Amino acid sequence: MKTILIDGPRLWRSLSKEDRNLEIQLKGSELERVQNIQLMGLLPDQQLIFDVYVDSLCKTISKRIGILTEL
Repeated sequence: MKTILIDGPRLWRSLSKEDRNLEIQLKGSELERVQNIQLMGLLPDQQLIFDVYVDSLCKTISKRIGILTEL
């Protein structure tokens, strides 16, 4: 299973490097921590910034426009 820790820039700056490495276990198995995760079709990152989602959306739109111009 994967997990994402949602925080803000203020909290992130206030935590030490050791505190940023939060390990979460569920039934004895450590959950994999990821930088961003797809959630209801969106790709928010840890600070709820949608840069990855916007980049992905732009690539998809660009591909589809390219296909349309070939028709």
